Order: sequence, then structure tokens, then C-alpha cells
Amino acid sequence: MSGKQISAWHSHCIRTVHQDTAKQDILSNLKPNEVLVIMDWAMKFIPFLHREKQADFFGKKGMSWHFACAVTKPKDQLELKCYIHILDDGVQGWFTVANILSDVMVALKKQNPMLTCAFLKSDNAGCYHCGSLLAFIQAQNLKGAPIQIKQYNFSEAQSGKDLCDSKTSHSKLHILRYANEGHDVTSPFDMKQALESYGGLRGTFTSVVSVDKHMEPKVSIKIPGINQLNNFQFTEAGIVVRKAYKIGHGKMFENSKLSLRQCTDIDSLKILHPFGNSDSVKVGKVTLKTSQVRVDIPDTDSTETEEQEDEQQDEPDEEDTEAMNCIGFACPEPGCQREFVSANGLERHILKGSHQYVKLAGTDVVKQMWVDKCNNIGSEYKSVIDQSVISGSEDDSVVEGWALKKTRKIVRFSPKIKIFLKNIYDEGERTGKRPYYDDLCNRLRKQRTGNGTKMFSPDEWLSVSQIKSLFAGFASKQHSRRDIPHALHVVALEVEVNDVELKNVLSEIENLEIQENMSLLTDKILSTELDPFHADTCN
Repeated sequence: MSGKQISAWHSHCIRTVHQDTAKQDILSNLKPNEVLVIMDWAMKFIPFLHREKQADFFGKKGMSWHFACAVTKPKDQLELKCYIHILDDGVQGWFTVANILSDVMVALKKQNPMLTCAFLKSDNAGCYHCGSLLAFIQAQNLKGAPIQIKQYNFSEAQSGKDLCDSKTSHSKLHILRYANEGHDVTSPFDMKQALESYGGLRGTFTSVVSVDKHMEPKVSIKIPGINQLNNFQFTEAGIVVRKAYKIGHGKMFENSKLSLRQCTDIDSLKILHPFGNSDSVKVGKVTLKTSQVRVDIPDTDSTETEEQEDEQQDEPDEEDTEAMNCIGFACPEPGCQREFVSANGLERHILKGSHQYVKLAGTDVVKQMWVDKCNNIGSEYKSVIDQSVISGSEDDSVVEGWALKKTRKIVRFSPKIKIFLKNIYDEGERTGKRPYYDDLCNRLRKQRTGNGTKMFSPDEWLSVSQIKSLFAGFASKQHSRRDIPHALHVVALEVEVNDVELKNVLSEIENLEIQENMSLLTDKILSTELDPFHADTCN
């Protein structure tokens, strides 16, 4: 199991670096008519008061805000603009993202009419990485949008959103500064006012919008295996998909397979407070990463007393000049705190033996000795590892595509393990003692039969999360069974109540008929004026 996890982590690191090259290539070759837009939802902002009671701290509802960082290159330097949409009403779904994306493109075209092409980048959230949003983008391109979206790249987890994360942190600090001066931030309009206070953030535009979720089209566009696809290229014929950036020829999804008609007319964004004036906002700047790592560490070899002790000052040679761009060299002597930028300085220091020690506590000395021992393991066994690699068989070859995402096989739990855990669950329900899932996980691995053999094979072992989900299924089934007799009893009571009411209504109708007949009879008797003789003769 540990080997698979290490291999998966290694593959994740390779994919992270490779997917980041997409952004670097786009920024390196960015033209004046192109823009790179990086999108991300920030964590919901929790409203707060300047002076808040403890009772007011609980039961708050967070406010959603979306960041879209646009990088352009009108001249020789990259410029950054950030568009923040604060939701007054709406959910974080693909329909909301589609409306926000359209608004961002309109704002970019208005501020820079030269823009004609765009590249998108985001994480793998469900509101971004879905067929509905991709179909909407393709439909807008075919419709003739002012800014055509060429490509959409998805980054790996925990990477690719550096610009949005930095803007999020700056925005939160700006709001906190505004609130510390006696203001309350309890609504999206207060957030906009806080973000635009003191001239606002550099290159940042804020608006308050509302999206009616009931206007979302009832369409479900599915792209097979979309979870493994990270690169989407939009063409006139359709969408070309790839698992990684510039890997393989890709697979074409034609426009006929996508429900583009239902995604064409999407305009449900209501702007409550628009963006501010773009002329008064200064544009931010972006710096590309460089392959060389430069460490600005002062040369202790030249600033301190190495040359002063010898009363000699050697001119730096080519090796010292190259060493200026490398990581510093630390003295290998345990306890010595000296570090040098150049290798020559380290050699002179070792020859002279003028080590600098720092007095540490006994425990710190032991810890430092342990660290030094661990650090020396790599240098001592490096030759052994190199020899083992060289002596390896020549038949060992790396399989192409080993770092791509693998499809997870759905393995159902065996009936034997279900029965075993169901008995434990029933016992806990009877006794009221809740089982410990960690102990159950270890028990599955150590449980043995009467013959002394293991009851479950390694393929049948379950993790803690799997056991929790299985117990949750047992609980839901048990509650549903309890609810059925209760529902039947409620229905029976309703039928009985209805029968009683029906009887009461019928009895009231009979009483009314009897009273009506009596009143008619009395009226008839009073209306006839008969004498006693006539009455006798009538009888």
C-alpha cells in the first residue's frame, strides 16, 4: 500500500510541474491581443462587526466572492488586473461562473479593445471542470464573441492559483484594515466599499452582482472521463481534449455531440454595483519565473576574517563567480555555524580549522548531532546507490504515461466482511457502546478463524473512512425501517379521523332534515282554521 501511495505522490508532483508549464508558455509567448485569465472562488467571507458580542459571532452566513486575474502584455511588461464579483444572491455553480466569465470578457474588451483571444486556467472544482461550462464557451465562440477563448487548462490540486491566492490575501487584509477603523462589514455592499477604500487595491476592480439560479437551463452535458482531462482546446469543429498539456494528439468532441443551443443565450447576471472607474486604478505587474535560482546571501568568506587572518585578498576567479549563483556551502564540522558562498572559502576554512561553535543546551546538542548524522547518510551512501543503479538490468524501462491520472476501480465489499461488520454494528446498537473505527481497521487485519488462518485477505481490508461509510449505510437503513411503521400508523390515524368526521357530518344532516320537517308540519297546522266538529268529521 505504501508503495502505491509513494508512486501516486510522485505522479502528482510530475503532473503539477508539467501543468504549470502551460501557464509559463502562455505568459512567455503572450501577444498584445491575448489575455490569460485565472479564476478561483475564494473562501466565503464571514461578516463581522467592529465591536461584536459573543452571541453575534455564531450563526453567520458567509458571502461568496469570485476572483478573475487577467494578465496582459500591451508592451514589454506583463500587467495584472483582478476582477472581483461579490454575490448578493446566487450559488457557486457553473451557471454563475458562465455569467461572471461573460462579464469579465466585456470588461476586458471595454478597457482594452485590442484583445481578441483569451486563455483560461482554474482548478478542478465542479463549477469549472464540467461539460456545461465548456459547452457554453464553445457556443460563445461560435456565436462570434468579441474575445475568442482558445484554450482552457486545469491545474493540479494545491497549485496553479498563486495570483488568485495572493489577491485574496491582500483583499482580506484591506477589508480588515477598513474594519479596524470602526466600520462594520456585514453585506456585499460593505465589502465593496471596504475594498475601494483608500484608493482600493492595485489593479483590482470590484462589483456586486446577483444571479438568478432559477434561470439555469436544465441541461446535462457529459464528456466521458472528464475527471482525467486537463487540457481543452476550442476549435471551429469542436473541442480537442487531452489528459495533459501538449501530450498526445488529443481527442475531438464535435459540436454535434454537445447541446450548444441550450447554452447559447445565458444572460442572467444582474449588476447591482458595477466596477469602478478603470482610469483611476493603477495596473499591477507580473514577473515570470526564472530557471536559475539566485541566493542573495552575503559572502561570509569575504566579509569576515578569513582574508584578514592571512592578510591576503585574493581576486575572485571564475569558480568563485559561478559559485555566486549557487546555494551556500556549510561547514561539515558538527556544531560549526559557518557558511560560505564559494567552494574555495570553504576549503580554506577547513584547512585553517577556525570553527565557530555556539553554546547550546544539552538536548539541543544531541538534536544537532542527530541532524548532522542524518544529513551525512546521503553523502556516505550516494556511491552505493549510484553503483546499484548502474548495475541494474538494462531491460528495466519506464512505461510511457505513468504519471497520468489512473482510473479508480470500484471494488464492492465482500459479503463476508459486510456480515462481520453488521454483527458488530448490531451489537453496538444493543449495548449502546460506539465502536472505535481505528480498532476495527486493525481487527480486520488480525482477525483469525478457528483454524488459525486469517479471516480476511489483504484485498478485503478496509480503511477507516470505508468502515465509517458502511456503518452510515447500516444506520440509514435502520432508520428507514423504523419510519415505515410510524408512517403507516399516521395514515391509519388520518383514516380514522376522516371516518369520525364523516359520521358527524351525516348526523348533522339528519338533524337538519328532521328540524325542517317539524317546522313544515307546525306551519301547516297553524295555517288551517278548523273547528272541532270539522275536525271530528275529518277524522
